[in-house]
Amino acid sequence: MAQRFTFLFITLIISFSAFASSLPEKSTILPGYEKDSVINRMRQLPLHHIEGLWQFTENGATIAIERSNKGKHPNDGLNRYNIVIVSSPRLSIKPGTIMGHITPTAKQDIYDAQIYTDFDGGTTLSIAKRFILTLNDDSRLAFSRDKSGLRINIRKLLP
Repeated sequence: MAQRFTFLFITLIISFSAFASSLPEKSTILPGYEKDSVINRMRQLPLHHIEGLWQFTENGATIAIERSNKGKHPNDGLNRYNIVIVSSPRLSIKPGTIMGHITPTAKQDIYDAQIYTDFDGGTTLSIAKRFILTLNDDSRLAFSRDKSGLRINIRKLLP
């Protein structure tokens, strides 16, 4: 029993650490993310339902969601998407700043995301947290903080 618990615990730690390390510690900036060039590039590609330019109604920021594995077949099921800032109300955040990554879940139009949540006052985003993104029927993208995680109640493990 103790060996199974140890194996399970180590497996969970490896799984969570692999997911947590998928984004660098700080954001990077990609070239070529002016709004017009993003629109032209997207018009030439077959886009998935989640891909495109999205604008936040709260502050007017615009992000692009694009496949990060563009060289692969669009229907191979192995997609991962970048969330890239195209324009921000914070003028120090440059267009092309990677805001996070998205991966599809088993449920249609539900995505697992890692998004930077901290701003250093300069041009860098940091501290990635997990979110669940839901693409609603009316083409609205809803962000909710992922509250899942490893929780162990030690009292339940005691006899």
